[in-house]
Amino acid sequence: MVNPMTDALRRMMFGFKQHHATPERKKRRQLVKQMGRRQAIKYIKDTRSLAKVEARIEEIARKNIELEAING
Repeated sequence: MVNPMTDALRRMMFGFKQHHATPERKKRRQLVKQMGRRQAIKYIKDTRSLAKVEARIEEIARKNIELEAING
């Protein structure tokens, strides 16, 4: 058996994060429980791509505003 202290040190040193449930993972797990695995995967992909598109639109809008400020 591994000494728990050395195990904890090893985790800290090498950054083992597989046991750490992030809020994002918790949300995903909840979605899977609610709507089943396949549907949840599809939903997550759709929302992720939508978020990317929205972020890009905001970025372009910000650039346009900056350009208008420069050009007067």
